Amino acid sequence: MKLQITFGHLERVLADLGFDKKTSRASAVVYKRLVTGTTLIVSLHQPGDQVPDFVLASIRHHLELKEEVSADAFDEMLQAIAA
Repeated sequence: MKLQITFGHLERVLADLGFDKKTSRASAVVYKRLVTGTTLIVSLHQPGDQVPDFVLASIRHHLELKEEVSADAFDEMLQAIAA
């Protein structure tokens, strides 16, 4: 069974990775890791909203590309929090 990942789960993983969260102009949420400059931007959401698969795929790819965390480790972190 596929786990449903909420933005609350995602935010906990990103916080564990050292990302800070800010709302930008009431239209987006920006997650930024100051140490590396990596920035992730997603549309406004509530913590209980499910993260669309394409958003998770994009974040996973970006984190791996920026060498923040491997895709497998990111998925493991999400699964541990969502379980």
